[in-house]
Amino acid sequence: MGRKRKNEQNDSVQDYTDLVTDRIIQYMEKNSITQKDMAERCHITQSTLSKILRGDITLSLPHLLNIAKAMDIDPGKLISYEKNILEDEAHIKHSPRKKRPSPSKALIRDPDSHHFKGILGTYYFYCKPTISSEQNLFLKGRFRLEKSKAPDNYCKAILELNTGKFDDLNRPIQKIYEGRMIISELMYSCTAIMCSEKYADFCCLNFTHTFLHDQKLLCRLAACLTTSSGISASRRPVMLKCILSREPLDDDDLKKLEGQLNMNSSNIRIFEEDFEKYIVPAFESPDELKHLTESAVKKTVYSWPEGTLRGDGWKYPITGKMEVINLLRRHSISEPYIKVSAKGDEFLFTYIEEKKRKIFQKSARNDKN
Repeated sequence: MGRKRKNEQNDSVQDYTDLVTDRIIQYMEKNSITQKDMAERCHITQSTLSKILRGDITLSLPHLLNIAKAMDIDPGKLISYEKNILEDEAHIKHSPRKKRPSPSKALIRDPDSHHFKGILGTYYFYCKPTISSEQNLFLKGRFRLEKSKAPDNYCKAILELNTGKFDDLNRPIQKIYEGRMIISELMYSCTAIMCSEKYADFCCLNFTHTFLHDQKLLCRLAACLTTSSGISASRRPVMLKCILSREPLDDDDLKKLEGQLNMNSSNIRIFEEDFEKYIVPAFESPDELKHLTESAVKKTVYSWPEGTLRGDGWKYPITGKMEVINLLRRHSISEPYIKVSAKGDEFLFTYIEEKKRKIFQKSARNDKN
């Protein structure tokens, strides 16, 4: 009985949350307000507003007050149980997530569905190479999402990847992957599974889905699963992050965004010699650098190239070496998985929005002159 009562309480909370968020969405649609504009009015980030409207995060009191102020209504009306605060109940437009679909119906394949609104189109694609000797470079390409030709009805996904290499005639070598993209409404994710027939290789991209109104998806950090490059013995499964952007990024942009492509966590770790070489010279203010060094958790870190433990230099039975390596890896600070965080998406979005703003301001000044 306790579990049943708890489930009933959860359903009640979900229904009430849906009522409030539907009211916000109704106001935005009625007044043709985009998520970006609404977020600015509420003094919150667009990603936070998107999560609120999807029900991914709980509506806090500050959020409710800011949203009510942006809507120019009394906060009590915003959170009222009455269903006809803004207009007659018959005209209320409900959020797409109001009715939670069954798993089979939550896989959206039809590109004409509102789930695909603002997502179709062409993106610039950027990622790091999977060859260790080329880690100072970036792989670039185009990622396209488009409707299939009649009579089929699915979202076609195409990745045109420049390998950075050239054939015997000095022509750039390009890998082309083709496949389909499906949206999971329950998991809030877009997944594109593609294949390169020429190279007999597969590539899978996964990134977070959000409902868009009157705007296009500007950018996303995506998880990529494919096969590593190099000689045949080195071609192993590899997981990495990549950038999808409507706006082109140059090498200077990519260097500034490079940290978002690393397999990292909320804990940032850097060797002392790298800190002295790259971080210290970047700070002109001693006070800022002092805060940075004092806020760091300093611990001794041992580092081994695994080859030195496998090689003949260490006279130890091979089975014993494997046990030691497994023990070390078990307690290593390396992350067990790659996760594309919401903060990473927000950082990328903010950077590209700022880049667009500077370009617009520069163009306006040139026109004025």
